[in-house]
Amino acid sequence: MKRAEQLPLHLPLPPNYTAASFITNPSNWEALEWVQRWPNWPMKMIAIYGERGCGKTHLAHIWQERSKAHFLTPTDILEVSPLEAIQDKQAIILDDIYPFPMIVPAFGHRSEAVFSSSISLVDEPTLGVEPKVSESKIGSKIPPHLGPKIPKKSSGMGIDSLSQEDWMFHFYNLAKEKGVYLLLCCEQPPAQWKISLPDLRSRLATILSVGVSPPDEEVLKSVLFKLCVELGMNLTPEAADYILHRVERSFDSVRDVVRTLDYYTLSTHRQLTLPLIREVLSTNSLTFRH
Repeated sequence: MKRAEQLPLHLPLPPNYTAASFITNPSNWEALEWVQRWPNWPMKMIAIYGERGCGKTHLAHIWQERSKAHFLTPTDILEVSPLEAIQDKQAIILDDIYPFPMIVPAFGHRSEAVFSSSISLVDEPTLGVEPKVSESKIGSKIPPHLGPKIPKKSSGMGIDSLSQEDWMFHFYNLAKEKGVYLLLCCEQPPAQWKISLPDLRSRLATILSVGVSPPDEEVLKSVLFKLCVELGMNLTPEAADYILHRVERSFDSVRDVVRTLDYYTLSTHRQLTLPLIREVLSTNSLTFRH
C-alpha cells in the first residue's frame, strides 16, 4: 500500500467549463449577465477582471460556446502578429493577457503584413502641413530596441520586434476596425494597467469592465460537493468544512485538493473519511490559507 507522502502532488482535475456547471452567486452574476447578453453589448469590447481562480476563464468558455470566439493567450502574442491574431475571426478572447510578455519577437518576412493599410504608422499629410507622428505610433519616439525610424508612408514595419504595448495598440485598432467582438480576462480592469503609451492607455480606458469577486465559502462548498459527487466520493459536511478552512479560497485550490483525494482513495482503496483527509492535507503540499 502506498503511503500518502509517496503520492504525486498537485494533480490537476480537468476543469468543467460548461454553462451547466457554472455556479452563479452574487460575486459573478453581473459578469455572467453580460456574457449571456451578447451580442447585445453597448460596445464590442468588454473586460472581466478579478483575482486568479475566481471563475473568469469559466465565463470566457461560456461566452466562447455562444460566440464561437477564438482564445488568445500571452504565448500567442509571442508567435503571431496583430493582423494574424485578428484575421478571419469574428470574436476573440484575450485570456490572462496582462501583464504582457517581456518581448514580442520579430515576425521576419511577415512584417509587411502586420498592419492593415488603413492603419497608418504616420498621419497622412494635409496640404502643406508636415505629417505628425503620434508617440504611440512607430516613427518618432521609438524605443531604442525597435530599431531605426521607418520611412514615412512605409507599408512595412521595418523593425526587428514589436514592444508589448505596440502589439496591443495595433491589435486594438484592428479589432475595432474590423468589428471583432473582444472579451478580455484579466486580474485588473484595463483602465488600471500600467501603460506608458498614451494612445493605448486612453483606448483601454474606454473598455467596459466588470469585476468578479473571489468565491465565498458557500460557493466553494457547492463546488467541492459537486466535484466529489462527479468522482464518486461521499463527502460529509464536517469533512467539507475541514477542507475549506485549510485551503486557499479559489476554485483552483478546491480542484487540486479533490483530485489529490481522489487519487489517494483509488490508490489505497480507502473511503473518503475525515482521518484520511487530515492525512492527505498534512502530507501533501497543497495551497493552504495563510
